[in-house]
Amino acid sequence: MNVANKGIKKIFLATIFLYFSLGNSLSQDFSKLAEKSVLGLKKQIDTQKIYEEMPENIPSVCLLAFDGVGGINNDLLEKVAAELKKQMVLTSAFKPISMTKWLDGEFSGEKSSSIFQFFSVLRNKRYPINLRLVLKPELIRIGSKYLVLLTLYNFENENYPLKALRITDSEKELPKAIENCLLDLKKLNEIKKDRKKRIAILPFEINCRTLAEQKNGDFDFIKTSFSEQEGVELKEEDDFFSDIFSYQTECTGLFNSISMSNIKEYTKAPSAVGIENADFFVKGKIQLTDRINLIDLRLVNCETGKSAGGYKYFTEKLDIDTIWKFNNHFLSEICKTVFGEDEYVSIEKIEEPNRAFYINGMFIGRDRLANIPIPKKNLKIKTGTYMEADKDDEKSLFIYMEQNRIEIFKGRNGEFVWNLLEK
Repeated sequence: MNVANKGIKKIFLATIFLYFSLGNSLSQDFSKLAEKSVLGLKKQIDTQKIYEEMPENIPSVCLLAFDGVGGINNDLLEKVAAELKKQMVLTSAFKPISMTKWLDGEFSGEKSSSIFQFFSVLRNKRYPINLRLVLKPELIRIGSKYLVLLTLYNFENENYPLKALRITDSEKELPKAIENCLLDLKKLNEIKKDRKKRIAILPFEINCRTLAEQKNGDFDFIKTSFSEQEGVELKEEDDFFSDIFSYQTECTGLFNSISMSNIKEYTKAPSAVGIENADFFVKGKIQLTDRINLIDLRLVNCETGKSAGGYKYFTEKLDIDTIWKFNNHFLSEICKTVFGEDEYVSIEKIEEPNRAFYINGMFIGRDRLANIPIPKKNLKIKTGTYMEADKDDEKSLFIYMEQNRIEIFKGRNGEFVWNLLEK
Protein backbone atom coordinates (compact mmCIF):
# COMPACT_ATOMS: atom_id res chain seq x y z
CA MET A 1 0.00 0.00 0.00
CA ASN A 2 1.49 3.40 -0.97
CA VAL A 3 1.73 6.42 1.33
CA ALA A 4 -1.32 8.15 -0.17
CA ASN A 5 -3.53 5.09 0.30
CA LYS A 6 -2.32 4.65 3.88
CA GLY A 7 -3.25 8.23 4.62
CA ILE A 8 -6.71 7.78 3.08
CA LYS A 9 -7.23 4.61 5.15
CA LYS A 10 -6.34 6.41 8.39
CA ILE A 11 -8.69 9.29 7.62
CA PHE A 12 -11.46 6.86 6.66
CA LEU A 13 -11.16 4.86 9.88
CA ALA A 14 -10.90 8.02 12.00
CA THR A 15 -14.02 9.44 10.35
CA ILE A 16 -16.01 6.25 10.92
CA PHE A 17 -14.98 6.02 14.54
CA LEU A 18 -15.61 9.68 15.24
CA TYR A 19 -19.12 9.17 13.86
CA PHE A 20 -19.51 6.03 15.97
CA SER A 21 -18.41 7.78 19.15
CA LEU A 22 -20.24 11.01 18.25
CA GLY A 23 -17.12 13.10 18.07
CA ASN A 24 -15.75 12.30 21.50
CA SER A 25 -12.24 11.18 20.51
CA LEU A 26 -9.50 11.43 23.12
CA SER A 27 -6.95 12.71 20.63
CA GLN A 28 -8.34 16.22 21.05
CA ASP A 29 -7.13 16.19 24.69
CA PHE A 30 -3.47 15.41 24.04
CA SER A 31 -2.36 18.87 22.99
CA LYS A 32 -3.34 20.02 26.48
CA LEU A 33 -1.10 17.39 28.06
CA ALA A 34 2.11 18.13 26.22
CA GLU A 35 3.66 20.54 28.71
CA LYS A 36 2.71 19.38 32.18
CA SER A 37 2.21 16.29 34.27
CA VAL A 38 0.23 16.09 37.52
CA LEU A 39 3.38 17.35 39.26
CA GLY A 40 3.50 20.47 37.14
CA LEU A 41 6.89 19.48 35.71
CA LYS A 42 7.39 21.03 32.29
CA LYS A 43 8.08 18.56 29.52
CA GLN A 44 8.44 19.69 25.93
CA ILE A 45 6.80 16.62 24.42
CA ASP A 46 4.50 16.70 21.42
CA THR A 47 2.05 14.13 22.77
CA GLN A 48 -0.42 14.80 19.98
CA LYS A 49 2.16 13.87 17.37
CA ILE A 50 3.15 10.72 19.26
CA TYR A 51 -0.52 9.72 19.45
CA GLU A 52 -1.05 10.20 15.73
CA GLU A 53 2.07 8.15 14.91
CA MET A 54 1.34 5.23 17.24
CA PRO A 55 1.79 1.94 15.30
CA GLU A 56 -1.32 -0.01 14.34
CA ASN A 57 -0.17 -3.01 16.40
CA ILE A 58 -0.59 -1.09 19.67
CA PRO A 59 -3.93 -2.26 21.07
CA SER A 60 -6.79 0.24 21.07
CA VAL A 61 -8.55 0.57 24.42
CA CYS A 62 -11.93 2.04 25.26
CA LEU A 63 -11.04 4.32 28.19
CA LEU A 64 -13.83 4.77 30.74
CA ALA A 65 -14.17 7.61 33.24
CA PHE A 66 -11.67 7.84 36.11
CA ASP A 67 -13.52 7.16 39.38
CA GLY A 68 -12.43 8.92 42.57
CA VAL A 69 -13.32 7.30 45.90
CA GLY A 70 -12.66 8.40 49.48
CA GLY A 71 -12.77 12.19 49.40
CA ILE A 72 -10.96 12.71 46.06
CA ASN A 73 -11.62 16.26 44.86
CA ASN A 74 -12.58 16.94 41.25
CA ASP A 75 -9.48 19.02 40.52
CA LEU A 76 -7.12 16.17 41.43
CA LEU A 77 -9.27 13.65 39.57
CA GLU A 78 -9.14 15.73 36.39
CA LYS A 79 -5.36 16.03 36.61
CA VAL A 80 -4.92 12.31 37.19
CA ALA A 81 -7.30 11.45 34.33
CA ALA A 82 -5.25 13.69 32.02
CA GLU A 83 -2.04 12.08 33.23
CA LEU A 84 -3.41 8.62 32.46
CA LYS A 85 -4.17 9.55 28.85
CA LYS A 86 -0.71 11.02 28.50
CA GLN A 87 1.06 8.01 30.01
CA MET A 88 -0.89 5.61 27.79
CA VAL A 89 0.68 7.33 24.80
CA LEU A 90 4.18 7.92 26.21
CA THR A 91 4.56 4.30 27.35
CA SER A 92 3.12 3.02 24.04
CA ALA A 93 1.15 0.59 26.20
CA PHE A 94 -2.30 1.22 24.72
CA LYS A 95 -4.00 3.61 22.34
CA PRO A 96 -6.85 5.31 24.22
CA ILE A 97 -10.19 5.68 22.43
CA SER A 98 -13.33 7.27 23.85
CA MET A 99 -16.82 5.85 23.33
CA THR A 100 -18.41 7.87 26.11
CA LYS A 101 -21.28 9.39 24.13
CA TRP A 102 -22.19 6.09 22.50
CA LEU A 103 -22.02 4.21 25.83
CA ASP A 104 -24.11 6.90 27.51
CA GLY A 105 -26.74 6.54 24.84
CA GLU A 106 -26.67 2.75 25.04
CA PHE A 107 -26.73 2.26 28.83
CA SER A 108 -27.51 5.43 30.78
CA GLY A 109 -31.28 5.18 30.29
CA GLU A 110 -31.32 1.55 31.41
CA LYS A 111 -28.10 0.19 32.87
CA SER A 112 -26.95 -3.29 31.97
CA SER A 113 -28.18 -5.93 34.42
CA SER A 114 -24.61 -6.85 35.37
CA ILE A 115 -21.03 -6.39 34.27
CA PHE A 116 -21.26 -9.73 32.46
CA GLN A 117 -24.23 -8.54 30.41
CA PHE A 118 -22.46 -5.25 29.71
CA PHE A 119 -19.55 -7.02 28.06
CA SER A 120 -21.85 -9.39 26.24
CA VAL A 121 -23.34 -6.36 24.49
CA LEU A 122 -19.93 -4.84 23.71
CA ARG A 123 -18.51 -8.11 22.48
CA ASN A 124 -21.25 -8.55 19.89
CA LYS A 125 -20.90 -5.08 18.37
CA ARG A 126 -18.93 -4.43 15.21
CA TYR A 127 -16.30 -1.68 15.37
CA PRO A 128 -14.39 0.16 12.63
CA ILE A 129 -11.14 -0.62 14.51
CA ASN A 130 -9.79 -3.69 16.27
CA LEU A 131 -11.28 -2.91 19.68
CA ARG A 132 -11.10 -5.76 22.20
CA LEU A 133 -10.09 -3.96 25.41
CA VAL A 134 -11.78 -1.69 27.98
CA LEU A 135 -9.87 0.12 30.73
CA LYS A 136 -11.48 1.28 33.98
CA PRO A 137 -9.28 3.55 36.15
CA GLU A 138 -9.82 4.35 39.82
CA LEU A 139 -8.13 6.64 42.35
CA ILE A 140 -8.71 5.77 46.01
CA ARG A 141 -7.74 7.77 49.08
CA ILE A 142 -7.22 5.90 52.36
CA GLY A 143 -5.93 8.15 55.13
CA SER A 144 -2.85 9.95 53.80
CA LYS A 145 -2.22 7.42 51.05
CA TYR A 146 -3.50 7.13 47.49
CA LEU A 147 -4.11 3.98 45.48
CA VAL A 148 -4.14 3.85 41.69
CA LEU A 149 -6.11 0.83 40.45
CA LEU A 150 -6.37 0.09 36.73
CA THR A 151 -8.65 -2.72 35.54
CA LEU A 152 -8.28 -3.99 31.98
CA TYR A 153 -11.07 -6.08 30.43
CA ASN A 154 -10.34 -8.24 27.40
CA PHE A 155 -13.32 -9.52 25.42
CA GLU A 156 -11.57 -12.87 25.04
CA ASN A 157 -11.10 -13.55 28.78
CA GLU A 158 -14.70 -14.31 29.84
CA ASN A 159 -14.84 -10.75 31.24
CA TYR A 160 -12.40 -11.59 34.06
CA PRO A 161 -10.00 -8.64 33.92
CA LEU A 162 -6.33 -7.96 34.44
CA LYS A 163 -5.48 -5.58 37.26
CA ALA A 164 -2.63 -3.30 38.29
CA LEU A 165 -2.31 -1.34 41.53
CA ARG A 166 0.14 0.94 43.28
CA ILE A 167 0.09 2.61 46.69
CA THR A 168 1.57 6.11 46.92
CA ASP A 169 2.43 8.28 49.91
CA SER A 170 1.66 11.58 48.18
CA GLU A 171 0.03 13.14 45.12
CA LYS A 172 3.48 13.76 43.63
CA GLU A 173 4.00 10.02 43.16
CA LEU A 174 0.80 9.50 41.16
CA PRO A 175 2.33 9.92 37.66
CA LYS A 176 4.92 7.22 38.39
CA ALA A 177 2.22 4.98 39.84
CA ILE A 178 0.09 5.36 36.70
CA GLU A 179 3.07 4.70 34.44
CA ASN A 180 4.01 1.47 36.22
CA CYS A 181 0.42 0.25 36.39
CA LEU A 182 0.18 0.65 32.61
CA LEU A 183 3.46 -1.20 32.07
CA ASP A 184 2.16 -4.02 34.30
CA LEU A 185 -1.02 -4.31 32.25
CA LYS A 186 0.90 -4.24 28.98
CA LYS A 187 3.01 -7.23 30.07
CA LEU A 188 0.09 -9.12 31.59
CA ASN A 189 -1.99 -8.60 28.45
CA GLU A 190 0.71 -10.27 26.38
CA ILE A 191 0.46 -13.47 28.46
CA LYS A 192 -2.34 -15.96 27.91
CA LYS A 193 -4.52 -15.98 31.02
CA ASP A 194 -4.97 -19.40 32.64
CA ARG A 195 -8.42 -20.55 33.71
CA LYS A 196 -8.60 -20.70 37.52
CA LYS A 197 -11.34 -20.74 40.13
CA ARG A 198 -13.59 -17.79 39.35
CA ILE A 199 -14.68 -15.50 42.17
CA ALA A 200 -17.07 -12.58 41.67
CA ILE A 201 -16.93 -9.87 44.34
CA LEU A 202 -20.31 -8.25 45.00
CA PRO A 203 -20.45 -4.61 46.16
CA PHE A 204 -19.78 -4.43 49.88
CA GLU A 205 -22.63 -3.09 52.00
CA ILE A 206 -21.33 -0.17 54.07
CA ASN A 207 -23.11 1.19 57.15
CA CYS A 208 -21.90 4.33 58.94
CA ARG A 209 -22.67 4.66 62.66
CA THR A 210 -21.61 6.70 65.67
CA LEU A 211 -21.60 5.79 69.35
CA ALA A 212 -24.28 7.46 71.50
CA GLU A 213 -23.84 6.96 75.27
CA GLN A 214 -26.09 7.87 78.18
CA LYS A 215 -24.98 8.78 81.68
CA ASN A 216 -26.41 5.55 83.06
CA GLY A 217 -24.07 3.53 80.83
CA ASP A 218 -26.59 2.59 78.15
CA PHE A 219 -25.34 3.06 74.60
CA ASP A 220 -26.15 2.37 71.00
CA PHE A 221 -24.51 2.84 67.61
CA ILE A 222 -26.86 5.10 65.68
CA LYS A 223 -26.90 5.52 61.90
CA THR A 224 -25.08 8.51 60.43
CA SER A 225 -24.47 9.86 56.91
CA PHE A 226 -20.68 9.35 57.06
CA SER A 227 -17.86 7.96 59.18
CA GLU A 228 -14.47 9.57 59.62
CA GLN A 229 -11.69 7.01 59.14
CA GLU A 230 -8.01 7.99 59.19
CA GLY A 231 -8.95 11.63 58.62
CA VAL A 232 -11.16 10.88 55.60
CA GLU A 233 -14.95 11.10 55.62
CA LEU A 234 -16.34 7.90 54.11
CA LYS A 235 -19.95 7.61 52.97
CA GLU A 236 -22.02 4.50 52.38
CA GLU A 237 -21.44 4.73 48.63
CA ASP A 238 -17.64 4.82 49.09
CA ASP A 239 -17.13 1.13 48.44
CA PHE A 240 -13.52 0.80 47.42
CA PHE A 241 -13.20 -2.29 49.63
CA SER A 242 -14.65 -4.72 47.08
CA ASP A 243 -12.30 -3.48 44.34
CA ILE A 244 -9.22 -3.84 46.56
CA PHE A 245 -10.35 -7.27 47.71
CA SER A 246 -10.81 -8.34 44.08
CA TYR A 247 -7.27 -7.18 43.31
CA GLN A 248 -5.75 -9.07 46.23
CA THR A 249 -7.72 -12.18 45.27
CA GLU A 250 -6.08 -12.09 41.84
CA CYS A 251 -2.62 -11.53 43.38
CA THR A 252 -2.65 -14.94 45.03
CA GLY A 253 -2.32 -16.67 41.65
CA LEU A 254 -5.08 -19.05 42.75
CA PHE A 255 -8.16 -17.24 41.42
CA ASN A 256 -9.55 -15.16 38.59
CA SER A 257 -11.61 -12.41 40.20
CA ILE A 258 -13.96 -9.64 39.14
CA SER A 259 -15.49 -6.75 41.06
CA MET A 260 -19.16 -6.55 40.13
CA SER A 261 -19.35 -2.81 40.91
CA ASN A 262 -16.24 -1.74 39.00
CA ILE A 263 -18.16 -0.10 36.13
CA LYS A 264 -20.91 1.63 38.11
CA GLU A 265 -21.83 4.13 35.41
CA TYR A 266 -23.18 1.47 33.04
CA THR A 267 -24.02 -1.61 35.13
CA LYS A 268 -26.30 -2.58 37.99
CA ALA A 269 -25.07 -4.49 41.02
CA PRO A 270 -26.62 -7.97 41.25
CA SER A 271 -27.46 -9.64 44.55
CA ALA A 272 -26.03 -12.98 43.41
CA VAL A 273 -24.00 -14.55 40.58
CA GLY A 274 -24.88 -17.74 38.70
CA ILE A 275 -22.66 -20.75 38.03
CA GLU A 276 -22.35 -19.80 34.34
CA ASN A 277 -20.33 -16.72 35.31
CA ALA A 278 -18.51 -17.72 38.52
CA ASP A 279 -17.67 -20.63 40.80
CA PHE A 280 -18.05 -18.56 43.99
CA PHE A 281 -19.04 -15.06 44.95
CA VAL A 282 -18.17 -12.94 47.97
CA LYS A 283 -20.55 -10.73 49.93
CA GLY A 284 -19.17 -8.12 52.30
CA LYS A 285 -20.73 -6.02 55.03
CA ILE A 286 -18.73 -3.28 56.74
CA GLN A 287 -19.92 -1.30 59.77
CA LEU A 288 -17.87 1.86 60.19
CA THR A 289 -18.01 3.63 63.54
CA ASP A 290 -16.02 6.16 65.56
CA ARG A 291 -14.95 3.43 68.04
CA ILE A 292 -14.51 0.11 66.28
CA ASN A 293 -15.18 -1.24 62.80
CA LEU A 294 -16.66 -4.63 61.93
CA ILE A 295 -15.89 -6.31 58.61
CA ASP A 296 -17.99 -9.38 57.78
CA LEU A 297 -17.09 -11.29 54.59
CA ARG A 298 -18.99 -14.33 53.27
CA LEU A 299 -18.17 -16.86 50.56
CA VAL A 300 -21.09 -18.34 48.59
CA ASN A 301 -20.96 -21.40 46.31
CA CYS A 302 -22.60 -20.42 43.00
CA GLU A 303 -23.69 -23.97 42.22
CA THR A 304 -25.55 -24.54 45.49
CA GLY A 305 -26.34 -20.94 46.39
CA LYS A 306 -25.29 -21.74 49.94
CA SER A 307 -22.72 -20.13 52.21
CA ALA A 308 -19.33 -21.80 52.03
CA GLY A 309 -17.78 -19.98 54.98
CA GLY A 310 -17.26 -16.57 56.48
CA TYR A 311 -14.86 -14.40 58.39
CA LYS A 312 -15.32 -11.46 60.79
CA TYR A 313 -12.63 -8.92 61.52
CA PHE A 314 -12.64 -6.16 64.15
CA THR A 315 -10.38 -3.12 63.92
CA GLU A 316 -10.12 0.39 65.31
CA LYS A 317 -7.89 1.50 62.43
CA LEU A 318 -8.84 1.37 58.76
CA ASP A 319 -5.61 2.28 57.02
CA ILE A 320 -4.33 0.49 53.92
CA ASP A 321 -2.12 -1.87 55.95
CA THR A 322 -5.13 -3.02 57.99
CA ILE A 323 -7.28 -3.50 54.88
CA TRP A 324 -4.49 -5.48 53.20
CA LYS A 325 -4.14 -7.62 56.33
CA PHE A 326 -7.78 -8.63 56.82
CA ASN A 327 -8.22 -9.30 53.09
CA ASN A 328 -5.33 -11.77 53.17
CA HIS A 329 -6.75 -13.38 56.31
CA PHE A 330 -10.09 -13.96 54.57
CA LEU A 331 -8.40 -15.22 51.42
CA SER A 332 -6.58 -17.80 53.53
CA GLU A 333 -9.92 -18.87 54.99
CA ILE A 334 -11.42 -19.10 51.49
CA CYS A 335 -8.58 -21.35 50.34
CA LYS A 336 -9.32 -23.78 53.17
CA THR A 337 -12.78 -24.25 51.64
CA VAL A 338 -11.93 -24.15 47.94
CA PHE A 339 -8.65 -26.07 47.76
CA GLY A 340 -7.03 -29.11 49.28
CA GLU A 341 -3.86 -28.91 51.36
CA ASP A 342 -1.76 -29.99 48.38
CA GLU A 343 -2.84 -27.01 46.28
CA TYR A 344 -1.92 -23.96 48.36
CA VAL A 345 0.08 -22.69 51.31
CA SER A 346 -0.05 -19.45 53.30
CA ILE A 347 3.16 -17.48 53.75
CA GLU A 348 3.11 -16.48 57.41
CA LYS A 349 5.45 -13.49 57.35
CA ILE A 350 8.16 -11.93 55.19
CA GLU A 351 9.58 -8.53 56.11
CA GLU A 352 11.59 -6.25 53.83
CA PRO A 353 11.44 -2.67 55.20
CA ASN A 354 11.06 0.05 52.56
CA ARG A 355 10.71 -2.58 49.82
CA ALA A 356 7.74 -3.79 47.78
CA PHE A 357 6.87 -7.34 46.69
CA TYR A 358 5.85 -8.55 43.21
CA ILE A 359 4.54 -11.95 42.10
CA ASN A 360 3.87 -12.89 38.47
CA GLY A 361 4.00 -9.25 37.41
CA MET A 362 1.61 -7.99 40.11
CA PHE A 363 2.34 -5.73 43.10
CA ILE A 364 1.34 -7.69 46.22
CA GLY A 365 2.30 -5.39 49.09
CA ARG A 366 5.09 -3.44 50.66
CA ASP A 367 7.31 -3.70 53.75
CA ARG A 368 5.67 -6.87 55.00
CA LEU A 369 3.80 -9.89 53.64
CA ALA A 370 1.60 -11.74 56.10
CA ASN A 371 -0.73 -14.71 55.72
CA ILE A 372 -0.92 -14.51 51.93
CA PRO A 373 -2.06 -17.76 50.25
CA ILE A 374 -0.13 -18.85 47.15
CA PRO A 375 -0.04 -21.98 44.95
CA LYS A 376 1.91 -24.83 46.51
CA LYS A 377 4.82 -24.78 44.10
CA ASN A 378 8.27 -23.25 43.95
CA LEU A 379 7.79 -19.54 43.53
CA LYS A 380 9.87 -16.42 42.99
CA ILE A 381 8.86 -13.21 44.72
CA LYS A 382 10.62 -10.20 43.26
CA THR A 383 11.34 -7.18 45.45
CA GLY A 384 11.84 -3.60 44.39
CA THR A 385 10.86 -0.03 45.07
CA TYR A 386 7.28 0.87 45.89
CA MET A 387 6.82 1.61 42.17
CA GLU A 388 8.60 -1.17 40.26
CA ALA A 389 10.31 -4.52 40.69
CA ASP A 390 14.09 -4.78 40.44
CA LYS A 391 15.29 -5.74 36.97
CA ASP A 392 17.67 -8.41 38.33
CA ASP A 393 17.16 -11.09 40.99
CA GLU A 394 19.85 -9.92 43.40
CA LYS A 395 17.25 -9.32 46.12
CA SER A 396 14.48 -11.62 44.90
CA LEU A 397 13.05 -14.25 47.26
CA PHE A 398 13.00 -17.86 46.06
CA ILE A 399 10.37 -19.92 47.89
CA TYR A 400 10.96 -23.69 48.06
CA MET A 401 8.05 -25.90 49.20
CA GLU A 402 7.89 -29.56 50.04
CA GLN A 403 4.84 -30.93 51.86
CA ASN A 404 4.53 -28.65 54.94
CA ARG A 405 8.09 -27.36 54.66
CA ILE A 406 8.85 -23.86 53.33
CA GLU A 407 12.33 -22.44 52.87
CA ILE A 408 13.17 -18.97 51.60
CA PHE A 409 16.40 -18.28 49.71
CA LYS A 410 17.47 -14.80 48.73
CA GLY A 411 19.23 -13.49 45.65
CA ARG A 412 22.14 -15.49 44.29
CA ASN A 413 21.63 -18.35 46.73
CA GLY A 414 18.09 -18.72 45.43
CA GLU A 415 19.35 -18.89 41.85
CA PHE A 416 21.80 -21.62 42.90
CA VAL A 417 18.96 -23.62 44.47
CA TRP A 418 16.75 -23.23 41.37
CA ASN A 419 19.58 -24.37 39.15
CA LEU A 420 20.27 -27.47 41.26
CA LEU A 421 16.57 -28.39 41.34
CA GLU A 422 16.60 -28.55 37.54
CA LYS A 423 19.55 -30.99 37.40
